[in-house]
Amino acid sequence: MEQQPPKKAPPKHRGSSKKPAQPPVSTQANTTVAVNRPPANPAPEITTDIAIGADVSSQQLVQQKQTTAQLLDSTEKNLKGLNRSLNHDEKAMVNQIKSYITQSRKATSDGDFERAYNLAVKAHLLADALVKQ
Repeated sequence: MEQQPPKKAPPKHRGSSKKPAQPPVSTQANTTVAVNRPPANPAPEITTDIAIGADVSSQQLVQQKQTTAQLLDSTEKNLKGLNRSLNHDEKAMVNQIKSYITQSRKATSDGDFERAYNLAVKAHLLADALVKQ
């Protein structure tokens, strides 16, 4: 009598056709209520405008105002001295220079002298470049 080898069990598949059990659905209503409350210590409101700027002495401030005015005057003189016809790019440069001049004057009237100076320098440099072309 011959012994037959034992029968192998069918291979197990990883994907089972059985669906996993769902958690039971609660029939009770959720009674948690959201409450909107302000923070215990709200930040104080700041009602004044605060400008951040370099700590400049009054003498330096006067000098900066004078230099800004001189730069703007020189720039406008350079623009008036342009007697040649300008191409499209040069006209765009003139518009940018005029914009810087306007912004510089506005910054001066607003008391932002450092910004006014920086804008005047930009306008002056562009005007110099335009004149030299």
